[in-house]
Amino acid sequence: MGRPPRRAVSADPLSAMRAVLEGRSDDEKMSLIAAMPFPPGHKIVFGLELLSEEADVFALLKPIARECSRRSWQRSLFSHWAKISDAMVKAEIESAIEEGETQLSGILEMPPAKRRRAFFLALLACGMMHEEDGDEDGQRVVGAGDSASDDEDGEEEEEDSDEDSDVDEADKSEADRAFDAVRLGFEEAGHALLMLEQPYDKETAASAITRDAILAKRHLLLPLLAGQRGMDFFNDCRKLCSNWSGGGTGLGNLLLRDRLYPAAQEAAEDARQGLYKVALGHLLGILLFGRFDDGWLQDNEMYIEYDEFRLFFDNVTSAWSAVLSQTDEVLGLPAACSGAADYRGLLASMLGGWVRETNRTLQEMYDEHAEGRRARLKIDARALAAAGSAQGGPAEAESPQKAARPGGLLR
Repeated sequence: MGRPPRRAVSADPLSAMRAVLEGRSDDEKMSLIAAMPFPPGHKIVFGLELLSEEADVFALLKPIARECSRRSWQRSLFSHWAKISDAMVKAEIESAIEEGETQLSGILEMPPAKRRRAFFLALLACGMMHEEDGDEDGQRVVGAGDSASDDEDGEEEEEDSDEDSDVDEADKSEADRAFDAVRLGFEEAGHALLMLEQPYDKETAASAITRDAILAKRHLLLPLLAGQRGMDFFNDCRKLCSNWSGGGTGLGNLLLRDRLYPAAQEAAEDARQGLYKVALGHLLGILLFGRFDDGWLQDNEMYIEYDEFRLFFDNVTSAWSAVLSQTDEVLGLPAACSGAADYRGLLASMLGGWVRETNRTLQEMYDEHAEGRRARLKIDARALAAAGSAQGGPAEAESPQKAARPGGLLR
């Protein structure tokens, strides 16, 4: 008979590690954890569980996170949760509870640092469990902010520099820091700030970057989680385009198949379930990227499967129609600030322009391939905006702000 299989770890490695590390300082614990023969994801779990409450766990565990493949969901997830604000962490947990994860209520009551640590640990453990069960991408389960790209035709994605953004903190100007303070103030109030023009330039004095000065620029204030998720999606798609070294058709196929189709489907499903703020995040991401770049629409082979191609536009239509028929209160849209335009009206104006341009392209390029119903965005943004505003209070359907393409801060 052969020997029984060797067990590299005990049946309960966490308990074994707890016994080994008991009474040691955080630095000693980290040295021992780093030397252990475990995958990086497991080491991160050990650190989150076993380091003291006073430890800066994300700083201590960052070298271990870098041991993960740069395109792994674990590394992307770690980077996302290490850098988002406390207000964003709270909003993520509240959204998860709203979607039925009521067991997270206890985490919501924790102090901010402990809350971030506990929720990240829960997400990491969930992703690892699904990975062990055979899911190809644990990140799709836990929803990291910056997704690792699935490259096509062997194209390699360049090293992701987003996770190194904290290295540049020392290089920020006083103006940058002043703007960050204003932005964080909005986040603490539950709003995401989306600039539609540059908020300041290198000549601007920090003292001039105030809340009122920022509100005087073209901008959107959106519910925090929806706004951040939309900007994350936009930045992810933009980064994929920047790093792509293949042909335009392959890029269009990849964007539709792996980014836009899933986002539209999730938006439609969330809207059907009454999760309108969650749906708004997906829709905002599609809108921002669609206005920024339409190469994916003009150059792709996904239209060959025309029914699936048309379903994308049907999903976007149904989701936007459901979302914009809700009141500002339901969506979490803030009241217009002094001197600023109606945010619903501005959002509807941006959407209406994109709908017109998209439908024109669909008519010119794809109608000849339709067998039956043609692909279209059937969204009357102005009417829906007016209907939603009428339910929530007086507001203009048209925004006096110029609906600019997103050329300001999208981070």
